[in-house]
Amino acid sequence: MTTENFIYDDGDLKKTFSAGTIIIPASGQPVTGIELAGLMGKAAGECGITIFGVRTGLTREGIDLGSNRIIVLQKPSVVMITGDGANSSDAGEIWHMLDTRFGIPVTMITAADSEWQILTDTIS
Repeated sequence: MTTENFIYDDGDLKKTFSAGTIIIPASGQPVTGIELAGLMGKAAGECGITIFGVRTGLTREGIDLGSNRIIVLQKPSVVMITGDGANSSDAGEIWHMLDTRFGIPVTMITAADSEWQILTDTIS
């Protein structure tokens, strides 16, 4: 994800991109280029976003696409408190959304779990 704005211009595509733009390199992926294009097209359709392909990592203005000012995103790990004190309907709805829609596994624990106690002691 970019941390600064940049302007890309290769003669065919001229566009200003804002900080927060997600960059996905085509090389080094565990799938073929055709499979990656299919996955990107599917994600674009499901999320209502536009994907732009670029020919070079050099930009006209702002950060280049190989810059150290691009942050590598990590898939989040989610822990959800359930049980006493938690609304079971809300917990079920949130779990379903994260697990089914976003493909993010959720670890569910109760407030009484010793691991949770360690976490809250650390934060306090």
